[in-house]
Amino acid sequence: MKFITNILAPCFIASVIAPNAIAAVLIFKNDVGGGFANDNPVVANYGDNIATAVQDGFSYGTTGGFTPDVLVSYSGEAIYNSDYGDLGSVVYATGPTLTITFTATVGTVSLDSFDMAAFTGSPNQTIPTITVSNGLTTYAQTGLVAPVAGRSSVNFTGNPSAAAGATVTLTIAGAENGLSGFSNFQFSQIPEPASGGLLGMGALALMIRRRQRVLR
Repeated sequence: MKFITNILAPCFIASVIAPNAIAAVLIFKNDVGGGFANDNPVVANYGDNIATAVQDGFSYGTTGGFTPDVLVSYSGEAIYNSDYGDLGSVVYATGPTLTITFTATVGTVSLDSFDMAAFTGSPNQTIPTITVSNGLTTYAQTGLVAPVAGRSSVNFTGNPSAAAGATVTLTIAGAENGLSGFSNFQFSQIPEPASGGLLGMGALALMIRRRQRVLR
């Protein structure tokens, strides 16, 4: 019994202090499945505090949950509803860079991946630099291609995350001509451990102490 307790205790504690990440996906759709108006700026609060797949007139994709404590902001992006590979609604840069920031108010936030494609009738587009930064660490990819047919995915394995109050910033440089579109931005929130979980840790510690006394 002592062996079993020693094995299970670390597993229980790990599950409490390291909760699973929950992720949402920005697909730039309204709540009836259609896109927003072409060439208009991204709606300011799109992506904020996502608690359901349809919220405040917007639609989202999800991967294992939602991101209720994350705020998303945009700089110089507009929406287009078709004509970029096989993507649906996309955002494109109206200035020299496309910038999206993610800020957690609880726990931590990180950017996982997104998709990109080139505008119909144009050649494949090479993106000079894509960076993700938390202000201390920057993860960069260079020379990626947005294809005119289908799509390509950009994944950020091991990319920097930001704790509550700090920001993760995605910057896509050299896409200002509107010939590259971007969508399906998946970002994750790792929430803080629940207070109930912390109480559970205390109860487990007390149980282990009592069992050790019995076994002595």
